[in-house]
Amino acid sequence: PTSNSAINDFQQAFALCAALLELTLPSNSTNITNFNNSFVGCNNLKFCTFPASLNLCTNFGGTFSNCWNLRSVTFPSVNTNFNFSTTFNNCVQLEWVKFTSMPIVGSVSMTNTFNTCYNLQNVYFPATGTATSSYNFSATFSNSKQLKNIVFPSNINVSTFSQTFYDCSSLISCIFPTSISACTNFSNTFYNCTSLLNITLPTGAPTAATNFDNTFYSCYKLQEIIIPPGYIFSSMNSTFVNCVS
Repeated sequence: PTSNSAINDFQQAFALCAALLELTLPSNSTNITNFNNSFVGCNNLKFCTFPASLNLCTNFGGTFSNCWNLRSVTFPSVNTNFNFSTTFNNCVQLEWVKFTSMPIVGSVSMTNTFNTCYNLQNVYFPATGTATSSYNFSATFSNSKQLKNIVFPSNINVSTFSQTFYDCSSLISCIFPTSISACTNFSNTFYNCTSLLNITLPTGAPTAATNFDNTFYSCYKLQEIIIPPGYIFSSMNSTFVNCVS
């Protein structure tokens, strides 16, 4: 229906509906709290239109996992969501995703959000977020082989960048938040990013010792890395292996 303000749970609503092509949710269905695995395995889904805001939703875990033909998604305001884990896992035709706002809750998981999105070309974050949240970007873009550029919101807190761009072989540039005081893990962040040219780490350094194991492993084209004062390394095992440029 075009109107449905009462619905509050969309968990697994269309899971494994392999022939579903398109879905438009009612514009006033703003009370939905859960999109966990709502469209998992909808192999032919191409488009999904959300309500204008979803500020009560707390879970987008696995929402579009294995939606092989999904091309793009625009999220409305999602201020209370804490879980974007595997949201687009294995969406091999996904081209772009836009986040209208960033969650303002405590801890937000972005683990494997875009894992194996082979055709992903753009993720649009808002220019600013909030310093009240802590984001886990572990393996967020792992194996997104067409992703070339990424710009994070300038003022978000990040707890880890471990494997964030693992095997993103087309990545050229990455602009980090201005401060990453809570981040303690850069292990494998740019592992096998063979197109990466230069990197400037945030001026706001972590306040604790940070793991840089394999961070730039096999970044063949990497020419310059700028590390501002204040960084303390707990480990640099294989950090620059095969950085031949």
